[in-house]
Amino acid sequence: MERREALMSVRSLIKSFPIRNGIFDSKKVSLNAVDGVSFDIFEGETLGLVGESGCGKTTVGRTIIRLYKPTSGDVFFRVDGRERNIATLPAKELKPIRRQMQIVFQDPYSSLDPRNTVRTILEEPLKTHGIGDRTERQSRVKFLIEAVGLKESHLARYPHEFSGGQRQRIAIARSLALRPKLVVADEPVSALDVSIQAQVLNLLEELQEEFGTTYLFIAHNLGVVRHISSRIAVMYLGKIVELAESESLFSRPRHPYTEALLSSILTPDPDAKGGKIILAGDIPDPVNPPAGCRFHTRCSYARKDCAALEPALRETSPGHSVACHYELGAG
Repeated sequence: MERREALMSVRSLIKSFPIRNGIFDSKKVSLNAVDGVSFDIFEGETLGLVGESGCGKTTVGRTIIRLYKPTSGDVFFRVDGRERNIATLPAKELKPIRRQMQIVFQDPYSSLDPRNTVRTILEEPLKTHGIGDRTERQSRVKFLIEAVGLKESHLARYPHEFSGGQRQRIAIARSLALRPKLVVADEPVSALDVSIQAQVLNLLEELQEEFGTTYLFIAHNLGVVRHISSRIAVMYLGKIVELAESESLFSRPRHPYTEALLSSILTPDPDAKGGKIILAGDIPDPVNPPAGCRFHTRCSYARKDCAALEPALRETSPGHSVACHYELGAG
């Protein structure tokens, strides 16, 4: 496999949130929503991040672009040919770097200011970062709205005058206004109808080809992730349990949790072999996760030492990493 240059390298990332057991309980405990996550995002690729609700994937996306401040760990981001550890940068030094990192939220309506026209929404990041004069900004805004398949006349409208798919296109246009290197797309199509989902996914791919943008694509729908991602990372209870090229992960999953997720994908072929894997029990309490492998309480392959020893995420073949003592298909 050829060596690629990482645009972002995340190392041992932890994000904790203080919580209370109840309104009358003064004792505070910590929830490690992200617990020791490490991965690279290569320039120009789409890295998919998947897992059940509550696994920490959205927190990963928001933490690596410093919407949340990391509790510990490093996030190295390559800017102008050199790496900066944005996990430790003071807030005043983040502004010029934020131009290179943007996010598309799940709900396009709540992420767009209903009091502003589309023109104002798209022009705001340009004004904030002092880009261009009024004429240059208007030209950029016109280019952006047409790049996402809408018309210049739409710039005078307000967000409530658009459909969900159109609003998400506007959100995508806003995320590209500053020509960022990295865009975190957090469940960008989950609230849309299936036909509209396909349009938005195709749009993201077209814009990536045109602008060379790198995506971290967060979703729970594996079918969607497979369509757009070059590599996929699978999260469970705050940790990455498998990371591989998209086709490798789908053709030969090596972690039992990934296998279960893939079995849940609906197929139009009534003669397809294999059935849905029903995981035993519920997701453990993230405040007090199980010792050893966090998945062992629901894993049909678990053995005695799975409850005692936590498996490290390790590369078991070129480009394919798994955190499992007894990976599927090994030996």
